[in-house]
Amino acid sequence: MIKWLLLIAVLTFGGYSAYQYFVAGYHTRPEIPDGAFSVSFPSGLRGIVVDLPEDMNRRYLGMPLEVPSYLEKTWSRCRPPSIEENPQVVQFMESRDLPGARFEAICEIELDGDLVTRGLLISVPRV
Repeated sequence: MIKWLLLIAVLTFGGYSAYQYFVAGYHTRPEIPDGAFSVSFPSGLRGIVVDLPEDMNRRYLGMPLEVPSYLEKTWSRCRPPSIEENPQVVQFMESRDLPGARFEAICEIELDGDLVTRGLLISVPRV
């Protein structure tokens, strides 16, 4: 009886893990460059974060922006904001009441030479 319960538990865990893997879109994730990491959120925002080290002491939150439906499940490239974008970043963060939050990256999709902003990545302390 214990063997059957153990088998059912292993199969349930394996099935749930596979389900989560496909829901998060990891089966369609593009190749990740060295030093980068990926994020995927239930909202559909998926990104490869480059030029930013992953901080295990912080939790990443995705803030998706409205895009056409065919771009909602597309993997984007997330990068830190440039110097020119920094004043807008400061204004954005001040307009929100998010204590301890840091604006980390802008997630964009390159589409026929144009950049479409898919969402924003912020981090908060892991408590």
